[in-house]
Amino acid sequence: MDYAWWLGFALTLVACSDTPASANTETEGSSGGPPINMETSSSASGASSSGDTSPGSSEGDASSSTTASDSSSSSTSEGGDTSSSSTSQETGSTGGVMVVCGDGAPDPDGVCLSEGSTVALTGGPVALAVGDFDGDGNLDLVTADMADDAVSLLAGDGAGDFAAAVSTSLGEGAAPVELAAGPLSADGFDDVLVANGGSTTVTILHGSDAGFTLETISTAGTPSDVAIADLNGTGELDFAYVNAEDDVFGTFTALPGGGYNLADVNDGGPIPFVDSFVFGEVAVEGALDVVFSGDLVVGASPGVGDGSIEETVIVVADVVAPVLRMGGGDVNDDGELDVALATEAGVVVLVGDGDSTLPEFDENLLGQHDMVVDAIVVDVTGEGHQDIVAVARGDAELVIYPGFGDGTFGEATTLPVGAGASSVAAADLDGDGAVEIVVAHEVDETLTVFTPNP
Repeated sequence: MDYAWWLGFALTLVACSDTPASANTETEGSSGGPPINMETSSSASGASSSGDTSPGSSEGDASSSTTASDSSSSSTSEGGDTSSSSTSQETGSTGGVMVVCGDGAPDPDGVCLSEGSTVALTGGPVALAVGDFDGDGNLDLVTADMADDAVSLLAGDGAGDFAAAVSTSLGEGAAPVELAAGPLSADGFDDVLVANGGSTTVTILHGSDAGFTLETISTAGTPSDVAIADLNGTGELDFAYVNAEDDVFGTFTALPGGGYNLADVNDGGPIPFVDSFVFGEVAVEGALDVVFSGDLVVGASPGVGDGSIEETVIVVADVVAPVLRMGGGDVNDDGELDVALATEAGVVVLVGDGDSTLPEFDENLLGQHDMVVDAIVVDVTGEGHQDIVAVARGDAELVIYPGFGDGTFGEATTLPVGAGASSVAAADLDGDGAVEIVVAHEVDETLTVFTPNP
């Protein structure tokens, strides 16, 4: 890869002059506010959750936030009961399957969702991921239960219903804060990578039809974010982590016979205060680059292609409100990485131009919302263009911005969510090709499924 453009970068920003100041608010009942970034990926068809997208990769590549689909209107709660509550409906279309809503006229730029089932959990779920962890061909859900030092599995039945949550302990004091999902092992099962915010480790939960088996790897610092991607082009999935406390960014590459090799450690981090990141191609060069956030700064460093990351840094954006999480995708259909930022004061999108000599990003504030704790990039309108789905914890709202495929977006659709929402994911939970959205509630200790509603 030619890195000259990283060194001579003269970045042009279309700045948001009306970007509000940091809210510095915290929802009552929150256990210290939302965790920093959840990046989840899944090889299972139709899975997408907050996390990084490598545009141009095939669906199922664990480095991407892939399009997902619909779940049924009811899910089994932890106690075995099924509950569902209907709320407001918006006109539009959802997912890969066009649906007609409300007035009988589909609006291709709109969203058609209603609140479906609520699934009971315990332990304060702060992060959420989707994948086929038991190998039965159906998508399952996993949550990071920070208060219980555990990960919960809700096995899906392929029709949108779930078995009662099964908890796997990560050990006392683990305090998991972020998840990523994908087939780290070549055994046909998706696995879960966990950032243990209370210890100096990440944990791999290897999926199987008999439950998870655990593998613990030292990070020499407290990890705040993790991601899964093919960093060296071998076709096997690798992973990375960042320690927000000491700004150490590390990558592990898969070994042919199993296990992982520590490929790179950027001691001190790509930039000061880095705490969340996504992978993707910033310019067409064939290797995954990394875009990361550090409080009020978003930066990028080029990937070498062997699993390591250059220490050369460019500043992609200076934002007024602190970035809590970030999701990657391709919102202008150019095959290159764009980034959605969940900030304390609103949803911001960074749209890259993919120029291999002098790439630039436009920074646009999509809307002001209080304490946006998560944002993902996924097609929920069925138009073939990626949209942005976010959770505004302070407003207790699910927010959806439909994308037009050129880096611009329509007006937001909002739906109410309970107090203390902490993360969001999207998946085709019943295989019908339509996207459903799942919201985790840390305070209420529930998952809420929003379903297509023609």
